[in-house]
Amino acid sequence: MSIFDKFSRKKSDSEKSEEIKVQEEKVEELLEEKTATENESNEQKKEGNYKKGTDFENYALSLFPEDAFSMVQRAISFDPLTGRRMEGCLNPDFKLRDKNTGAIFWVECKYRSHTNPDKSLTWCTYEKMMKYKDIREKTNLNVYIIIGLGGSPSDPAELFCFNLDDMKYSKMYQSVYMKYNIDKKAFYSLDNLNKRINH
Repeated sequence: MSIFDKFSRKKSDSEKSEEIKVQEEKVEELLEEKTATENESNEQKKEGNYKKGTDFENYALSLFPEDAFSMVQRAISFDPLTGRRMEGCLNPDFKLRDKNTGAIFWVECKYRSHTNPDKSLTWCTYEKMMKYKDIREKTNLNVYIIIGLGGSPSDPAELFCFNLDDMKYSKMYQSVYMKYNIDKKAFYSLDNLNKRINH
């Protein structure tokens, strides 16, 4: 083999090496674009879920009219100064007071656009349920869970409500959650709420 052949061969290997680098860079760019698109999609999904949650919270709050209930506290899920979402809010969505009796209680709102394929309803994670139970124990205040199902967050097709003390699982089968189905009329007292969920 001549020196020229060796030089040509090395140059060819060098060119191949350069082609591989270029291809690797292209693959890397494509992966970065894909990751950026997925991150964007995840952010959009989070924002959509956040809006649904907020819309349903406002709907649920309308079930506790101001002439019968005062709002003691509302969980803040965004910073009004920066407009950024806050993940660390630990309390249920609302702490309300029955104006008639002075009784204070918590309300946690959950919206689900549909049930699971087996018609069960996962209303939260097990960890969140235990967090709510811990708050119940520490504050000695009842925690009520209001779930909107189907329709839209601002007008759900069905409404369910239960006292957290009655719930052992974060997933309910249809035979269980249908027991907590309530009409969409506003509550006029805490006693009225308890009667309607214990019908």
